[in-house]
Amino acid sequence: MGHGIGLHDLIKLKSEAWHGHPNALVLGRDLTVDDVNTCHHWEPMRLPLTYVFDGEERTSENAVAWVRSDNGHELSAMSPKYEGFTYADNFVPMAEALIEAGFRIVSTGSLFNGAKAFLSAEMPEGFSIDFPGWSETTGVTHIGDSLNGKHPFLVTQSRRVTVCSNTFNANILGVDPLIRIKHTKNATSRRDAALAAFAEQLRLSSEINDAVERLCNEAFTEAQFWEMVKAEEAENGIFGPAPEVKEGGRETGLTKWGNKMDAMRARYEGSDIDGIRETKMGALMAVQGYAQHEQVVRAPGVEPNVARDIRAMDREIFGEDHLSERAARYMEILV
Repeated sequence: MGHGIGLHDLIKLKSEAWHGHPNALVLGRDLTVDDVNTCHHWEPMRLPLTYVFDGEERTSENAVAWVRSDNGHELSAMSPKYEGFTYADNFVPMAEALIEAGFRIVSTGSLFNGAKAFLSAEMPEGFSIDFPGWSETTGVTHIGDSLNGKHPFLVTQSRRVTVCSNTFNANILGVDPLIRIKHTKNATSRRDAALAAFAEQLRLSSEINDAVERLCNEAFTEAQFWEMVKAEEAENGIFGPAPEVKEGGRETGLTKWGNKMDAMRARYEGSDIDGIRETKMGALMAVQGYAQHEQVVRAPGVEPNVARDIRAMDREIFGEDHLSERAARYMEILV
């Protein structure tokens, strides 16, 4: 089942964000537990999954459909054994635990029309770090969940860079911040699991800061950067080499490749990475910045820049930033 991008989503934010989500509600303050609860007001409904074969309507015995209770939008087709849940049931105890632990809730909402949802909070005071000559970075803990059967209930961590508005999941730094939490209807168990996960995120924060500092000091020259971008290895290269154009052939592929290279060059030569340009962190920020701010993403009924921004939010929370991961593997940050 296709989910589209964001036409039925609502996102509540503390302040204006880099993304241009059409259904974003800016509150101008830290979010409360009630904000979280009311943002995820709808419930998933289980309905029979029917299909037509040879003119006869039949009902599947091996799958059911899950749809939103407020508008009937389809979420997924799942096994009849799957037990649905509401995002509010999971996120409200998390929000209470976050606030108790000193975090500040800055956003919550759903993605892909409710197939995924998230809750994001800035780290407590003292966990942001300023890297001299470059930028201040803010640690953000994310809670992600899904009703599509593909992603676990998770807690992870990203860094937001003040100078360039880049956001990136810490997994590309060689530190794995992902913690899986078991779905349970026991509120006490959910709360205990949340507090343990947040304590671990605070511990990991120092490892992540150390990784950023190390990469800011590891050389990676401009020549090495462009070799990486044009590398032929599919699992490591970013764009690959320029496509060959046969005599009399169309140059569409070459033009698209050239446009990508121009956009990547603008990110690499941008003033926001002046202090770290010829380092591994600078290379990562150029590639990640391209994916977040320049890459063309298309989705029906959504402006390309909005589609790209929503994809970037998804990557930040659920940690599936393929271009940045390729760059990290090429530079042997990830193995």
